[in-house]
Amino acid sequence: MDLGVDLDLAAELGRRAAADQAIRAAVRRAGPGDPVRRARLLARMHAIDRDNTAWLRTVLRDAWPPRSRIGDRAAEELWLLALHADHDRPFQARCAELMAAAVAHGEANPRLYAYLCDRVLVAAGRLQRYGTQQVHTEHGDRPWPVADVDRLNERRAAVGLPPLPAEIVAAIPPACPVRR
Repeated sequence: MDLGVDLDLAAELGRRAAADQAIRAAVRRAGPGDPVRRARLLARMHAIDRDNTAWLRTVLRDAWPPRSRIGDRAAEELWLLALHADHDRPFQARCAELMAAAVAHGEANPRLYAYLCDRVLVAAGRLQRYGTQQVHTEHGDRPWPVADVDRLNERRAAVGLPPLPAEIVAAIPPACPVRR
C-alpha cells in the first residue's frame, strides 16, 4: 500500500489552480479601460470556475483530501478552487464543512480555512468569524461585520492569522449588511 503523495491529484490541482490564477491576473491587467475585453475575460474566468467546481465535486465526495496525501502546495490549490466556487454557494459551504473536519485532524491549513469559512458566512448574509472578508467603503477597505468582535483577534491567533489593529477592529460595522 503506497502512503506517498497522490501525484496525479496534486498535478491536476496545480494545473487547475494555475489556470485560475492566470485568468484572474488577466482580468486585473485588463482593468476597466476595455469593457468588451474585460467582459470576455470575466466570462472565461466564470467558465473556468464552473469547470473547476464540477471537477472538485468528484474529488470531494466524502472528505477533504488530507494534505499528508496531496502535499502542502496541492492542499493550498485545493482550497483556492473551493474559495472560487462562489457560483455554487451550497457546494462552497460543503467544502468549508469538509475542510473544517480536515483542520480538526491536522490535515488542512487552519489559516486558509478561516478565509473559506468567512467567505461562506458573508455570502449567506451572516457575520464572519475571522475578519478575512472586506467591504469597500468611502473610508477604504474594512472587514465585513464580525461575530463577537471583542474576541476577533483571539480567533485569528488560533488559526495563525495576525491580529487586526485596534483602529480597524473599532471601525468594523456592527451589523451585517444585505447579502452580496
